[in-house]
Amino acid sequence: MRRYAIALSCLLACGFAIGCSDDDCPTCPSTATEQPLAELTESGFAVDAPGIYSSVRVSLVYTTTWDTLFSVVVDNADSKTTLSFTSSDPHFADFVSKLTNGVDDNLSAAAYLHPGGGGFGRSASESFFLRGGLRRDLSPDLAGVHITKVLLHIDGLGIISGGGKTTFELGYRVVFMGTR
Repeated sequence: MRRYAIALSCLLACGFAIGCSDDDCPTCPSTATEQPLAELTESGFAVDAPGIYSSVRVSLVYTTTWDTLFSVVVDNADSKTTLSFTSSDPHFADFVSKLTNGVDDNLSAAAYLHPGGGGFGRSASESFFLRGGLRRDLSPDLAGVHITKVLLHIDGLGIISGGGKTTFELGYRVVFMGTR
């Protein structure tokens, strides 16, 4: 009888009874909303790299296991665009499992002229790149949250070639979206 009373109170309070338990009734269970959890921001340039190039490869990789979230080629037309990576991408699950394992693993964020030219990047711990997330309450990585997608914002990209040399400047942000 008590179970029916709880289900009825959930139905009246929330409009549904699925998922109600003694712990959360008669208050409606909150639904988690996807939100930005952490952001990695990088910018840099390569000046007068030998060769003529028209694109840049941007990558985010775990340096110890080579788990790669993305390694994409972009060009000037991709400036001010956003690429999205989700569970449908082949390396997403492996990458996210490391990103949320509670261990301060090393990441590499890099951008270089494609194919095989100069560029910039850095390798550092997750805690260095993620800095506890946007609320500064996650450490050393994003343990305890559910990552639903990762966005790569190409904030600005300029590639200029001439005289046998190429110069590029790139600013990008990697935003980790998910629920708490």
